Amino acid sequence: MLDGRLLWEVRRTEGAEAVAKSIARWLRSLLLYAGGSRRHRIASELQGIVQTGTILGESRMVRAFWSPEHNRLREVEPVVTGTVDYALVAKAVVSPNRRGGYVLHDRSLFPFRPGLPGIPKLFFQGTSVGQITGQEGATVWVDRRVSSITFSRAIFAGSMAPHNWFHWTIDNLPNFFASRQLPSEFADWPLLVPEEGLSRRAWREAFELAIGDRPYIPVASDQLYSVDRLIVMERITSPSPRLLGDQSVPRIAVHSQGMRDFGSAVVGRIDAQTKRSAKLLFLTRDDDNVRTYNQEDALSLAETYGFAPVSLKGVSLVESAAMFQEADAIIGPHGAGWAGLLHAKPGLEVLFWSWEGTQVDNWYENLAHLSQVSFRRLSYRVDEKSKEFDESRDPRFSPYSLKLDVLENELKLLSKRISSKRVDS
Repeated sequence: MLDGRLLWEVRRTEGAEAVAKSIARWLRSLLLYAGGSRRHRIASELQGIVQTGTILGESRMVRAFWSPEHNRLREVEPVVTGTVDYALVAKAVVSPNRRGGYVLHDRSLFPFRPGLPGIPKLFFQGTSVGQITGQEGATVWVDRRVSSITFSRAIFAGSMAPHNWFHWTIDNLPNFFASRQLPSEFADWPLLVPEEGLSRRAWREAFELAIGDRPYIPVASDQLYSVDRLIVMERITSPSPRLLGDQSVPRIAVHSQGMRDFGSAVVGRIDAQTKRSAKLLFLTRDDDNVRTYNQEDALSLAETYGFAPVSLKGVSLVESAAMFQEADAIIGPHGAGWAGLLHAKPGLEVLFWSWEGTQVDNWYENLAHLSQVSFRRLSYRVDEKSKEFDESRDPRFSPYSLKLDVLENELKLLSKRISSKRVDS
């Protein structure tokens, strides 16, 4: 037990540490302010709303994940339903940054939440995404030196990772497609679209399929935009942002009807001229320095079971959908090509591998659950003792080695299931 003197010393030390921390916080704030940043409070609801409405009605909010304990896909319980709504806001500022974007109104900052309790994490040390220069709890600092471009009216439907094909297809296009359901009075209002998603032919073609006749304005992720009258749409997926502190619950939720509507629209574009492919597909990764692995060995093994390699780089959205509609089985590593899961036929056999501990980022699992495919998952560990391992790099992007004996066991089971289905049909 502490005696009186020792207890006093402990309290004095704790008090000194608290004072030191307060001074440090004050100095950081002063430096940020001197550098052009201004303080905003994270808001749980949009400010400045003058009108609201519903775009898509009540539907199941899917939040699925792979359960290693049960060796199958499961849904987070209790399962809830939700709508996709919109709000008309007066005099707002938009940041269409690649983490999904946010809206500023006066001194409030509204990020798009994943539907989980807690304070969103908007600042990451060493980055300046969305002009966010610092964060302390629900207080965020935003660099306001960037001159904002002004529009009289616009629609903001999100901007999650538009530089990545998977997120462009899954977290952007369904929102653009849903904008068609806005009231007719907004039919000629332009949509703010991340310009990164319009820079490649296949991506632009997919965008044009989604947007229909609505006008749009390409916008930059490092720019702020002032809008006199802004429609803010809720998302079909709710992928952003992360939360402060530990988070082990799958954070991605999907409005099932909204996602299926977009998926069906793409499948409906498949016709007799769409390219066909093999029935057993191995999705290959193209040469780059992200998540390289023993692909040649894995492919060689898969080929003995009848699988053919296919790269989806540059493949159109409709052609990719056709592959997932017509194949009997598709296998392959974590990557953008799996966006095709949204368009897969029910019962498609899927074998997917990714690193351990990705239960929180459950994008693929949600799509597999929505499409009712037969989904199997392999997990691998990054070899931190490998000479190629770089401890300064995000381990999710590190090289790895897939265990071929584990892969072969899965391929044997997969072949049996495929044969059984063919006999039954």
